Amino acid sequence: MKRHTYKIIMLIMVLSLLVEIFPVYSEELGNKWLQFDKTGDTSQAIIVEGRGIHVKNTAPSGYYLSRLIIRDSSNAEVEPGTVCTINQSNDTLNAVVGANGVYSVMGDFYTLNAVGDAQENYCSVGASGPIYFPYVAKVTSDKNNLIKQDSYVYLDVTDIAPDGAPKFVMNTSTSVGVFKDFNLVSSSKPTATTGDKFTYTVGFYNSATTAKLTIQLITEHLITKDSSFRISFATQKSDSLILVIKTKQQLVEDVKKAIMDPNQRKPYIQLTGYDDLDFITSDFTVAKRVEVYGVNVDLKWLWEANNAAYQGAITINEPLFSLFDNVRVKRQEDDVEGKLTATIIYWPSGAPEADKVDEVCPLRLVIKGSGTSPSARIQKTADPSDSVPIEPTNVLDINKGNISGFPQQTGSYNPLNILFLLGKKGGRADYFTITSSNTGIVDALKGFSGDGVTNVYTWKSKLENPGGNELVEDPVQIQFLPKQVGITTITAEYYVTASSGDRKIFELKFNLQVVDTSPDKDSTLSNLEVFGIDATGDSAVQAISFKPDTKNYNLSVGHWIQSLSFRPTKNSVKASSNVVINVYKDNVKDNAATASVHSGSKSSLFSINDANVELYTFELTVTAQDTTVSVYRINIERLPPSDDSTLSNLVVKDDTGTVHPYTRLSDPNNKTFDPGVKTYNMSLPYNIKRITLETPTTHAKATVAITPEPQDDLNIFDPNKYIAISTDTLQVAISVTAEDGVSKSTYYLNITRQPPDTNALLASLDIKDYTTQLVSYPFDKYTIEYDTILLSNDVRFITVYPVPESKYATVQVNSTEVAYGKGLRIDLDVNVTKSIMVTVLAENGHDTMTYSLSVKRQLPSSDPSLSDLTVGSLTLSPVFSPTNQIYTATATGTTTTVTVTPTTTHKKATVTVEGVPVKSGSASAAIKLAEKTVITVVCTAEDKVTKRTYTVTVTNDDLRVKSSNADLKSLKVDKGDMSPVFKSSITAYNVPVENDVDYIDIFPVPADSRAKIVVKQGSKEIGDYNGNYSQAIKSGANKFTIEVTADDGKTKKAYSLNINRGVNGQQGTLKPISTDQIDFKKSKVIYVDITKYATVSSKVFVELKKYPDTTIIFQGNDYSLSFKGSDLSTVVPFAESYNFSMSFTSPDEADLRVLMGSESNTPLITMYFKYHGALPGKATLMVDLGTKYKSRALYLHYYNLDMKRNDYYGKVTTNSRGTVAFKIDHCSTYFLAGKVVKNAADKSGEVNVTVSDAEKVNPDTGLMY
Repeated sequence: MKRHTYKIIMLIMVLSLLVEIFPVYSEELGNKWLQFDKTGDTSQAIIVEGRGIHVKNTAPSGYYLSRLIIRDSSNAEVEPGTVCTINQSNDTLNAVVGANGVYSVMGDFYTLNAVGDAQENYCSVGASGPIYFPYVAKVTSDKNNLIKQDSYVYLDVTDIAPDGAPKFVMNTSTSVGVFKDFNLVSSSKPTATTGDKFTYTVGFYNSATTAKLTIQLITEHLITKDSSFRISFATQKSDSLILVIKTKQQLVEDVKKAIMDPNQRKPYIQLTGYDDLDFITSDFTVAKRVEVYGVNVDLKWLWEANNAAYQGAITINEPLFSLFDNVRVKRQEDDVEGKLTATIIYWPSGAPEADKVDEVCPLRLVIKGSGTSPSARIQKTADPSDSVPIEPTNVLDINKGNISGFPQQTGSYNPLNILFLLGKKGGRADYFTITSSNTGIVDALKGFSGDGVTNVYTWKSKLENPGGNELVEDPVQIQFLPKQVGITTITAEYYVTASSGDRKIFELKFNLQVVDTSPDKDSTLSNLEVFGIDATGDSAVQAISFKPDTKNYNLSVGHWIQSLSFRPTKNSVKASSNVVINVYKDNVKDNAATASVHSGSKSSLFSINDANVELYTFELTVTAQDTTVSVYRINIERLPPSDDSTLSNLVVKDDTGTVHPYTRLSDPNNKTFDPGVKTYNMSLPYNIKRITLETPTTHAKATVAITPEPQDDLNIFDPNKYIAISTDTLQVAISVTAEDGVSKSTYYLNITRQPPDTNALLASLDIKDYTTQLVSYPFDKYTIEYDTILLSNDVRFITVYPVPESKYATVQVNSTEVAYGKGLRIDLDVNVTKSIMVTVLAENGHDTMTYSLSVKRQLPSSDPSLSDLTVGSLTLSPVFSPTNQIYTATATGTTTTVTVTPTTTHKKATVTVEGVPVKSGSASAAIKLAEKTVITVVCTAEDKVTKRTYTVTVTNDDLRVKSSNADLKSLKVDKGDMSPVFKSSITAYNVPVENDVDYIDIFPVPADSRAKIVVKQGSKEIGDYNGNYSQAIKSGANKFTIEVTADDGKTKKAYSLNINRGVNGQQGTLKPISTDQIDFKKSKVIYVDITKYATVSSKVFVELKKYPDTTIIFQGNDYSLSFKGSDLSTVVPFAESYNFSMSFTSPDEADLRVLMGSESNTPLITMYFKYHGALPGKATLMVDLGTKYKSRALYLHYYNLDMKRNDYYGKVTTNSRGTVAFKIDHCSTYFLAGKVVKNAADKSGEVNVTVSDAEKVNPDTGLMY
């Protein structure tokens, strides 16, 4: 029985250092890792033959683009160079001349290691079918980037060794891809693992590159003789991009189609307004250069009128520095037709004239004639020829002139008949519409004789041109009827119809103002006032509650009124100005009393004093403008004389105006006045010397007599009369006589004067400073002497307010009398004690009390301390103390602002927060916080000299914008040379060292100083000693992992470092590059790759001297060094070998920045060579800085380590790709800056350094951006 095993291992791309396994994708379901470098849809692009386009690689970290694949419409792969050339170094596709068609572009991707699943297809003789067993396969290689294409190999098991190791035979004829270059060299015996599984190791070797490839098979049974395996690797595929390639002729034809298409021509012809090619009325522009499919296409424009007489209707101006030509249009009366021709030209830059292609694109053009524009006229009579032009504002009168004496005003049309003319020839409109800004002012009718209903015009509806002859204007008749007073704007818009849409060609606006000259009908009064006059001529308004619509009134007036006067006010200004007043006595008209009065004026007096007349009636007649009248009737009743002899109130005041109370004799607890109570008692203080009485009567015409009679004090400014209080008791009699002269009443006021007060105590003795703030001291009315009161320096004066307990006592302050409730100002001198004597004299004139106190104004305070300081709700560290001036505080979360509240120890000290004054004890304005914020608080003492500064440093780590940068800035080892030369984007490195090296020091430096670094050997983390990670190494391979976690805590990146100690084949790379590795006769320009090992033997330069015309270019990452043999003719090598590795970080950077002083933060680009010293001759150093630095002037400097000095060497200029080149003859630390750095020594004319701004010598050197 023979057993056959078929092994299929699919390569699944994985990140080198992550466990996650990415799924396999078919070509139909690829990854979106490629896109065209263009705006808009990046999955498809159109290019022209001979032109190129860049393909952007967006694959995630760990995936690498192996190659770009182009397929035609049949999905067949196109050989590079047949349709497009592919620049794999910068992923650019360039269409070859003559190519065209639609193609798809895909990418093959690979990773550094491969892990996959495996299946065993086990078939036994006689079995009904295959039996499948799950396998696991792991493939590793000691060379990076080894498997970059689909590859597979067939292996047969021909025998099994005694130890169980299978003997494999490789079928080289069927091997594909990388396996063509490998030989099978070894296989191991099975190793048992947990779970009853077995691991086999199969080794392959490439003798040309010394690369090794190892496959581990993990099976569930032992492999037996005659098994067969197929091992395959499949690269990842991207989604397909669509690439369309156009020929030059197709390009210009596509432009022609776009110009001919009305929907696509806008980028080429830009018309204004409603214009189209068959309806041109205004100037327009045409493009003279456009970008199509990424190339520039030129256009030349030519105008030809069908009638040469109208050639001047179009003028094409070609302004400089513009991508458009200006087309000037000069309209004629009639339409002008012609041809506007565009010549479309594509001539690739730098190409011979034979490569130019062009295409002619003629366009029909019609310039619309101006003709006669539409207009409007007012038809005055039935004859249409009797018309006048429309005015800007036209008047319509609602008054139709049918009221006698009020004809319609001249010039007002009612209705208004308007003829709308639609123009002739080029100005002729096919229809028009009418709108009104206020549709409530007028109505519009179609025609001049409609019934007003069936022919009503609907605003904005179409009114067609009734005429068919473009040389004749047939008018459209519109009649406007007034509706209400007001004004509206009428807008007529005229249109022509066209296939591309209707166009407005003209607009006419005018106003219609509706007025009403009809006579006014208002005959009402807006107000009517009635005045009653007594025998002395005094007048009083009589209330009648007038309303304009109420015509009849009844009014009762007092007996004292002997005559009346009226003041009527008309409601309408158009009514008659005179109001006629008729008088009726007991309903009989008194013709002799009839009078008239002007509106708004008082009438003459009408007597109502006839005892024989019981009823007076007054009629006031108002006449409107249209003769309408209104009559207002007022019936007057004159009342008999009053017999009321009472008072309505009694008020007693002293000469200060103070009211004094009294009580009823019959009810001593009642202090109110009652007209029916006739006797009152009152007690007055001793100091009241006279009183006045207010005695209003209940009836206005009653009279009052007082005994003793009040006397005038002869003060012209005091109209009151007084009753003197000169005895301890006094009775005042108040006699009231009614209007009728018969009825009388007498009121009695019994007054008793109180004895004088003996109280000489103070109720209070307040002292206020200049701010009216009370000065604190322990006042007591029984304490008469006090200690000196100390006042601050700013108190320049005080005011003393002595208030006696008895308001009748008198007070003197320092011999100056002070009125009750008033104060006395006392000025103070600095550092002088001021005495204050307050003397109180009782009302009795005998009893006194004297209070003695003193005050002292102190010198200005020199205390600049704070008694308290708070920063929002934050905790200060240390706890606040007035003598400690430096504090810190920590904010967390979303706290973005704080306020600071400083409190001064001395109240007159001042304080500022961040230079802004803040009131002591009050919060400052909000201060915006950053990651670290230093807040300065300055307290100035009252003396304005002594100051103290407090600082609070607030940190809030949550406000910091945390970087996602997980790159290393540099990575170095103390033994051996890393391969390749370090670059932050490269994550895997090999370092071969000799067998006698048993320890290695690793120096990783993060690009972001806040990033965290963990260095592991296998799974073991090794310690950090100030950035030095030191670890013993064993013979053979030693793998170290440098894990970088960005400041954001999320972004991570891992670098692998393989230290190979004494490994066969590795030590050989430690030997300098020598003459046996370079063919000096092969070419005049020799390229040597130093990206993996940069040490060069001096023998190379000894040999190069023999070839004066030969140049060696040593290529590194982002830089190259080139030496020419002729430059070495007189130079003897200075060393046995030279390490040309260069990095953009230098251990000298901190030192050279210190030398720059205050400009130490200036951005720099450092270039550090491991080799320090003279070179074997002049060399050209070319550095690719990237497009960020393209076309920039930079300044070259050299760090002179021996002199501890920065030297300025000269100005350099980068090219359009950000590359700079200059000559050097020694290596150290160079750096570039945007200016000559501070304190640099000028060596631009003293040193042997020549700068160059030439293009890159080798375009493949370094990285391209």
